[in-house]
Amino acid sequence: MNLFESYLKRLVNETVKEFLSEKRLITFDNRVYPKFGWCVILAGGGGSGKGYINSHNLPIDGKVINVDDFKKLYARLKKVEYNSHNPEDVARLHKMVSQADIKGMYTDNIFNPEAHNTERLPNVIFDMTGRDPEHNVTYIARYAKEMGYKTCVVWAVANRHEALLRNLRRSRTVPDNIIHSIHNNLATNMPPFLESQLAVDYLDDAWIIFSSTDNLTQSDLSGDEAKDMAVHLDKSNNGFIISNDTFARINKYVGKLEKNPLHPETYLSSKEIADKYGTPQFDKNGNQNGYEFDRSQFNKDSNFYR
Repeated sequence: MNLFESYLKRLVNETVKEFLSEKRLITFDNRVYPKFGWCVILAGGGGSGKGYINSHNLPIDGKVINVDDFKKLYARLKKVEYNSHNPEDVARLHKMVSQADIKGMYTDNIFNPEAHNTERLPNVIFDMTGRDPEHNVTYIARYAKEMGYKTCVVWAVANRHEALLRNLRRSRTVPDNIIHSIHNNLATNMPPFLESQLAVDYLDDAWIIFSSTDNLTQSDLSGDEAKDMAVHLDKSNNGFIISNDTFARINKYVGKLEKNPLHPETYLSSKEIADKYGTPQFDKNGNQNGYEFDRSQFNKDSNFYR
């Protein structure tokens, strides 16, 4: 090992130690970067920061399976024409994929016993919403456990106001009704699932990772979660244990449930947020590429509540 490689290795090790001490990294049996044998289910709604988490806070190398892959596969197989920048087209294709159970067929192939050496199972990361964990989390975890994988769920929790902003920054947006319905469902369904017997039957480990600040006027990850971003849930015989403090934090971040996801009554719509606070961004070809926002203009008391 030359001097540069030695320095680089030391730098990486020190960075990992710092992130671990600050509770910003997920670990696997108290280790990082396991080579084989883990199935990670990364769950979270639109704008929850799963991409950032996968790149920065999830120290594991593995095949990433994203729900967008199912959409692209289905569109290609069925020759469905859709505009990925049109929220209505994306929602329509999402419904078609769900009804066709493309995810099920894809999962069957991933966990085909003839495809892998069971002693060296390749790590796999499922990027999904997890809106109905009793069904879709256990669906994947059951297959993985039968193959010999260890299973872990990581729930990405973001300030819902921040999630709306993140969505608007993208060139390809998710419709408001999907953002709100998924965040509503996660807030309602994920905690009782994690605390249930079903969760410990199918999952070896569980984490909650807070991927934004609880104060919309701050930039991402500059609040208390910068030092306590990843929360490991202890496992009992009857379910994983969510402390009262973590429950309170989840409720604060997720915010009030949207009573009418189709026509938001609790929150401003994305159009209202964009019109009031956003500056359109354009690519080199003149196509709109999301919005940018001046956070100093936000009402820190009401955020995007009506």
